[in-house]
Amino acid sequence: METKKIKIVVLVRWIICLIFACVNIAAAGPGPHVTLLSTNQSDRLTQEQIAGGMTVYDAAHNCRKTVPATDKYIYFKLNDSYIYQGNYPIAHVSIAYYDIGTEAFALAYDATSNIWKTAGSITRTNTGLLKWATFDLPDAYFGNRENTCDLRIWGGNTDPLYVSKVYVWCRKENAGNVSISGGQFRINNERFVMVGASYVPRYQTVWANWEQVWKTLYNATIIENDFADMEKAGVNSIRTFLGFQDYVSPSEGVLNSTVITNLKDFYQRASNHGIKIQLETPMWPNWLKAKLQRDYAGTAVGADMWTNAEARKCTADFLVQLINTANLGSYDSFLSIELTGEAFFANAFGTAQEFYDSIGYFLNHSNATLRAWNRWVNAKYASPANAYSAWGYQGADDTTAMVYPDIRDHFLSSGSWDKKVDDYYAFIADSFAETVEYIRSRVKAEALSRAMITVNTVIRGLSDVLSQDVITATTLTTDAKRISQACDYVSFNIYNGSSTDPNWLRGRLAELVYLGLDQPVVFTEFAYSAFLYETTRLEEQRKFWKGMMEAAAEARVDGCWGWQWRDLPSQYGGAGGGCGILDPNGVKKPAYGEFTNIKVNLLTVPEPVANCTLEINMDGYVSPIQAFYSEGRNLVVSLFNAGKYPDMITRYREAPFIDTIYQLPVQGGDPIVGSLGVGAARGATILEDTIPDFMVSGLTYDANVTVMNLGTTTWTQAALYRLGTSDTLFGVGRWLLGGSESIARYGEKTFPMTLTAPATPGTYSRTWRMVQDGVAWFGQSHPHTIKVVAKPDKGARIISHDIPSVVSAGSVFTVHITVRNEGTTTWTQATNFKLGAVDNSDPFAATRQLLGPSDSIAAGQTKTFTFTMTAPNTPGYYYQTDWRMLQESVTWFGQKIDVEVGVN
Repeated sequence: METKKIKIVVLVRWIICLIFACVNIAAAGPGPHVTLLSTNQSDRLTQEQIAGGMTVYDAAHNCRKTVPATDKYIYFKLNDSYIYQGNYPIAHVSIAYYDIGTEAFALAYDATSNIWKTAGSITRTNTGLLKWATFDLPDAYFGNRENTCDLRIWGGNTDPLYVSKVYVWCRKENAGNVSISGGQFRINNERFVMVGASYVPRYQTVWANWEQVWKTLYNATIIENDFADMEKAGVNSIRTFLGFQDYVSPSEGVLNSTVITNLKDFYQRASNHGIKIQLETPMWPNWLKAKLQRDYAGTAVGADMWTNAEARKCTADFLVQLINTANLGSYDSFLSIELTGEAFFANAFGTAQEFYDSIGYFLNHSNATLRAWNRWVNAKYASPANAYSAWGYQGADDTTAMVYPDIRDHFLSSGSWDKKVDDYYAFIADSFAETVEYIRSRVKAEALSRAMITVNTVIRGLSDVLSQDVITATTLTTDAKRISQACDYVSFNIYNGSSTDPNWLRGRLAELVYLGLDQPVVFTEFAYSAFLYETTRLEEQRKFWKGMMEAAAEARVDGCWGWQWRDLPSQYGGAGGGCGILDPNGVKKPAYGEFTNIKVNLLTVPEPVANCTLEINMDGYVSPIQAFYSEGRNLVVSLFNAGKYPDMITRYREAPFIDTIYQLPVQGGDPIVGSLGVGAARGATILEDTIPDFMVSGLTYDANVTVMNLGTTTWTQAALYRLGTSDTLFGVGRWLLGGSESIARYGEKTFPMTLTAPATPGTYSRTWRMVQDGVAWFGQSHPHTIKVVAKPDKGARIISHDIPSVVSAGSVFTVHITVRNEGTTTWTQATNFKLGAVDNSDPFAATRQLLGPSDSIAAGQTKTFTFTMTAPNTPGYYYQTDWRMLQESVTWFGQKIDVEVGVN
């Protein structure tokens, strides 16, 4: 891997992000809001300039301020098409203000009972800091009844009030079904950011006794009071739990009627208060364990639930029946189903050896898992012997067993753990994804098409150096993305090593970003225990909630739920004791104040800048962990700490090609931008190129270079704008625009070119750059090093292929592989030149593809091999197909094509 090359590509895409950040001002999040600047920026909430309510711009704080002597009020009007005359009466207003002075200020609103009803006041303490104040408006009317406005802020008689932002939200924002578009949650085409907490009703006395919650102790009055408190605090969503236990499903296909009745009541009350529900349903009832043991002669533990087809079917059947019987789709509060919480497949809490031993436990104690593991290994490696070789096993090569128990034994006993752990997690990821996708598709098809499915993942004690922590590293490889892609969105718990240090919190979020997720991301649990009598711990809990929620807002996650909303009674001695931000009686802890203020930062965060990508391309076989953690971690941490927060990373599983894409809403003003001529008369950046790194002397090669115009002047051929190099060593030194082409600012031009390798072998470095001939070179310089070699006796280059990345099990399809002769020897059938499957095996086709009897492929000429492939009948795996030229019984030669094909 060449670090320099990676950084060059990174720089190009980073610059494009900066450019779009400068020219594309994104709208803020959902809900009426106004940002009070020199020119106010508003969405459905406008500051009205009326007599007695005029503000002036304050450049020092980049906000508006009142004038106490003459203009004490700031008036606001809501768009009537959004809210008018009490159609959504419960509203909340948050005000961002600078804490300057010591006088109080107040908010009044057009209420049902009073045209100007005071919602409350805040006394300033002269810290100079930017603060948020939140007011509840329980009987909002908003009928434009005073000065045609709906809200007003009284700034005081003495001290000017400096107001930066005003944000309004109400139940209307939660009305409607949640969908996913562009990697984000949406309601009515507006972004929906979930803000709330995990919720366990305080009448529960024993942790995880869900029979108390939904059957024996169900208390509608307590739930109603809790939901009312949540609505006042601005909670729009919660996560809660329904145990998949015998009392819900005492036998196959039977649901408890009392539980269903209470569940429906719970969803209706949540709908009444504008609260969405993620319902966690652990995957197995007791009767299923017995069934699996009977049918598979094994105990259902750990990974067995994900590798066992019977478990998949049972869970899907249960969820379909549950959604249909409770009619959950009829409730506005229905958000999603969480299939399981904190799924893991090895001991991540102990030493490395305990981690490996726990893998052995799963493989040794579940026949279903062992059989699935054996099938997976043989599908990937074709034989145990190949697997042993990959794992570095040096012992006896026993490959005769029918069930291959030796695969398990050799996996656990010897060789390099890095490769074996990668394989184990890839196996789990494949099994996990297959199970989730099966359940997800069944639920959507048979119960509710808009149902969203997630699987909660726990991140525990992430190390500061991922490459030195095999447990964390394997958890954070692209296998996690394989799992996540089977879901509609991704949910995380963040535990262990918890700290109130902001840098630690930011580091955890940066590491979570590494998972390679392009779905919405929701933080579903983070916790710090503190009881009302623990003064020091209460302060630490406040800092922890503040740090987590601020970091979540900076990372622009799609939901943030802490653990948990309210402490349970004193007899509650299990998990999560004291972790609520209210005590059992509803007394608010200091962390509650941080929640109510900082949630506004989550809700008002700008939406992503459009078309903003950064790519890292690493050519050649590089270990995914090595490549990702040596380069990717440092890059992301640097960007994250600089305030440039990655939104998404996508990567493909396994080498030879790893493409990492970050979407970055970065800010303008970076000094790099100026060097490219952004906004100058002439400016340019190279977006990408296909110039080869390796050529054979005397041969020609097709390539492209794509350039973006960053300057203010339009490029035309007549004005002599070209792409150029300093000499004509590779054939020509200028590549022209078309006669009618006109490339304006931020337009792109792809210059096609044919390059001829010099006759003399050697290493040549050339720089491509835009030029206005006779005037100046300008924009980004794009150096490229090309190695030129003499024609070998036998040489070949893969020019193109159309092998698909995904096929259906058992399908038959035709592929084409075009190869160019880059040697001095002519290829013919008579001299045994062929296209061959590497290692003389291929899962899709015969291992030799022949030239035609009359073919004679001379130096520089191409041959397209057309042949049929047949997909294996076993779905759910990735199979490797790789091809290379050979002269039979003489030598293999030339470039190899290597494609991973998924079978579904």
